[in-house]
Amino acid sequence: MSKRTQLERDEAENKDNTKLIERLGKTFQLLLRCTLVVPPLILVIQLWFVWDQLDFDLSKISNWTGVPETFSLPIGIFTLLIALTSLIGLYWRSLKIQAQLEVAQKQFELAQEQSERANKQFVLSQEQFKLAQKKENLGFYIEHKKLFKEHVESLHMQHSNYHADSAQRVIINYIKLYKRTFPENSRNSVVNFSMSSASPKLGISSPNFNTLIDSIKYIYPNHENSRNSMVNFSRFSASPKFGLSSANYNKSSDSVEDINPKRKSIVLEGIMRVSNLLNLDGVSLSNSRTDIFLGRDNVNESSVDFKQIKVFIDDLFLGLNILRDINMIDEVAFNSVKVKVNEVWSEWEKEFEGNI
Repeated sequence: MSKRTQLERDEAENKDNTKLIERLGKTFQLLLRCTLVVPPLILVIQLWFVWDQLDFDLSKISNWTGVPETFSLPIGIFTLLIALTSLIGLYWRSLKIQAQLEVAQKQFELAQEQSERANKQFVLSQEQFKLAQKKENLGFYIEHKKLFKEHVESLHMQHSNYHADSAQRVIINYIKLYKRTFPENSRNSVVNFSMSSASPKLGISSPNFNTLIDSIKYIYPNHENSRNSMVNFSRFSASPKFGLSSANYNKSSDSVEDINPKRKSIVLEGIMRVSNLLNLDGVSLSNSRTDIFLGRDNVNESSVDFKQIKVFIDDLFLGLNILRDINMIDEVAFNSVKVKVNEVWSEWEKEFEGNI
């Protein structure tokens, strides 16, 4: 049976019940009036006909006991009408209560349907709101990444003094740098709308900072950091002297010739360590190995181009300045790195008595 047919049947039953209730109500009202009118009327008529035969002497017991027998007709009609009126009234009342309960039930079901519909609309509106919020957050995320890239590009050119060669040597991986700077931001939620990190990754107390300081020490190798170096020296010939007493400074090429291969490898290791640490944050120093040694990547070459080491240090500070301006390294850590790099370069200058 279809829902429409069921609704039609329910409506027909409701109409029939309404008509029945109306008829019973009218019948009840009629019987109630008859109960109040008919018995007294019959009593008056009976008194009219038997008045002369009535004895009103109250001292006789028969006058008291004979009342039900004398007036049995009006009393009987009154009793019958009372019974019929009560029966019809109870039935009418029960139908009215049943109809009211059905109306209340339908109202409850209607209210429940409206509540379910409202809940569905609420869920739908929530989903639409989430979708709109997701689209809005995605727009914020894309726009924030774009603004951040433009900001870093501006810092890049600013700290490289607008020299294209210097800017090209320090390569920024903007995707990696953004993720490291704003780990709390995502496509679904943008928390940090500023152009700087909420907390520096290279703080004075961070493990990466200590590693960076230790790695910078390797750029000027001495006996202590040679013992801690990860370079395998087994393929290098043993040398009784670790220093550069046997090396010659070539002023025309600004290089040191015949440098101890151990020290040369440690310099390379320090530069690579520093480069790898900055690369974690998206700053790549492209000059980290190229041209540091004459002969480029061949560690068996025995000359070091110190101009390129100085260029590497300049590029290092270019990358660190960018990271400082976006709060990836705090001011205290930056100054500590600056002091350590200057110490390292001073050691090289002292060793060659200012020829570098």
